[in-house]
Amino acid sequence: MGIFKPDYRFNSILDISPDFLRKNGINALLLDVDNTLAHHFSQIPIDGLETWLERIDKAGIKTMILSNARGSRVEPFAKKIGVDYTPKAMKPLPFKAWKSCSNMQVKSKNTAIIGDQLFTDMLCGTLSGITTILVTPMHEETGRLFKIKRGLERKILK
Repeated sequence: MGIFKPDYRFNSILDISPDFLRKNGINALLLDVDNTLAHHFSQIPIDGLETWLERIDKAGIKTMILSNARGSRVEPFAKKIGVDYTPKAMKPLPFKAWKSCSNMQVKSKNTAIIGDQLFTDMLCGTLSGITTILVTPMHEETGRLFKIKRGLERKILK
């Protein structure tokens, strides 16, 4: 199950420092939205996100949202936090991740994807040659499919 396992794990995106990213050769980030930058379906960024993004930007690290959600979900949020975005990414397929890297003019090997799901975010990173950083989901989703998926994720991460 190595293709699902992240390269790094953090409790929150806010715990990831520019120094950590630089030391690991990362100069660009692909960011998931739901349960990573905001609560599921929320347009409100998590507390501290704007400050974190400023620190990342000052360090010269590029950022772009890479989300499976529609543009109508992602665009208002991306504009609110001042980050470019790629909607309908079809993660775990690597194609939009590669396109996003191309748009940022960075190499996949110098990019990290940050998200809360193994079967979409982490697998997308693995398939596209991008460093993977798993963050703890902000809350457990209540849907039956999510419960099954999270149960499988816990088994893989053991």
